[in-house]
Amino acid sequence: MPYTATGHYSDGSSQDLTATAVWESSLPSVATVTSDGVVTTVGAGTASISATVGSVVGSADINVKVLSSISLSPPGTTIVHKGAVLVYTATGLYADGSNQDLTATAVWESTLTSVATVTSAGNVTTVGAGTTTINATVDGIVGSAKINVKVLSGIELSPATTKIVVGAPQQYTAIKHYSDGSTQTSSTGIQWSSSTPAVATIDANGVASGVSSGTTTITASIGAIHGTANLTVIALTGISITPATASILVGDTQLFTVNLRYSDGSSTPITTIPLASSVTSVATISGQGAKGVGRGVTTITATFLAFHGSATLNVGGTISLPVTGQTDCWDNTGAGINCAGTGQDGEVQAGVNPGLRWGYGNYVGVGDGCITDNHTGLMWTVNADSAGSITWQASLDYIKTLNSTGYCGFSDWRMPNRFEMRSLINHNEVNSSDWLMALLFTNVKRGYWSSTSDAGNTNRVWEVDMNTGEVYSALKSETICVWPVRGGQ
Repeated sequence: MPYTATGHYSDGSSQDLTATAVWESSLPSVATVTSDGVVTTVGAGTASISATVGSVVGSADINVKVLSSISLSPPGTTIVHKGAVLVYTATGLYADGSNQDLTATAVWESTLTSVATVTSAGNVTTVGAGTTTINATVDGIVGSAKINVKVLSGIELSPATTKIVVGAPQQYTAIKHYSDGSTQTSSTGIQWSSSTPAVATIDANGVASGVSSGTTTITASIGAIHGTANLTVIALTGISITPATASILVGDTQLFTVNLRYSDGSSTPITTIPLASSVTSVATISGQGAKGVGRGVTTITATFLAFHGSATLNVGGTISLPVTGQTDCWDNTGAGINCAGTGQDGEVQAGVNPGLRWGYGNYVGVGDGCITDNHTGLMWTVNADSAGSITWQASLDYIKTLNSTGYCGFSDWRMPNRFEMRSLINHNEVNSSDWLMALLFTNVKRGYWSSTSDAGNTNRVWEVDMNTGEVYSALKSETICVWPVRGGQ
């Protein structure tokens, strides 16, 4: 390598002194220098090259390393199609552990130019099917990599058909099919295009972006070989919350689902959009559920981008009815039995505060066969005659069956006691049965069992007349109706 010596004078001028200077190497075993400043490296180490004119000396150090090997990138064997262009780099690895880019100084060679050619800068162009070795040589050290050139027979895109939302990305992958039956997956080195850029665009890496509603064809091209895929872009038109209206009791939790609605009429449930309650003293939010904490109505809302959705939640109160005071249980014959598991009033003992008054209902339909009385906190079945006319014991058994099916999503249904039954009576009406059916209930009959036995005649139980509100002592073997209830305790 040639060195130059430049002299700098006191008047600010300078002059090339390369030819007149006396050149010297401090360590000729590392590098030698000719009289005109041409340096030749000889061995590993560091030498100082000096140029002297008169008594003035200029010097520069040269560090000579031993090249151990050369690695090429991409390494190994690269499978490509005819007509592909690859850019190779050569990195020199030295004995001291350092490395250096030798791409520009290496001598490049293709062992089979009918398969691929290579420029002095390491740029490879594939020209025919077959395998060739690309070599990069520096000071007798050679680095190599192989190229396997195949004949491309087709391109398949994945996904072949898909749907995205405006603004969303979609990564495409091209599967190259070769004439030998092999395949190769790639997204780069391919000419990508969209037939309708106003619907979706696609970049050089195969990433499509939805622009507006519509359909477009995505094409991947390599020379004259093409592959296509169908892309539909839809727009978000709004969000909704289901159920739109719900009723629960204080302490219960209602699950809601947020749905994204799209321009093609489809919708997608999303669980990551947060919910909010407009009245937190009525219901609080945890995840996708709203828990009733107080009587009243609240609006459940969700917001996504510029879209809003809402639902109405009615929370029934927990006003308790008075207990009957009955703690014993009897069978159909009036014989005393253990109350455990019977479902009779003596076991359940629903209600508190003897003397607490009950009044008119504030009824809200749950929407799935149940109605909540927000005044009492009791939930009743919409159908007041779902079991037909049956005996008292059969009524208790029917309640157990109702619980086993999880009716309305609950398994704590029971036969109401005499006070709970009478809480449905409107004492301002001539006929409470007709009044109840004019609201939300169906099939309201006249006589209904209560779970409260007649302590004076234990083979009897208290029956409530829904027309008049009167209470009668009826034999447990008689057949009348049962109206299941839950809550309110």
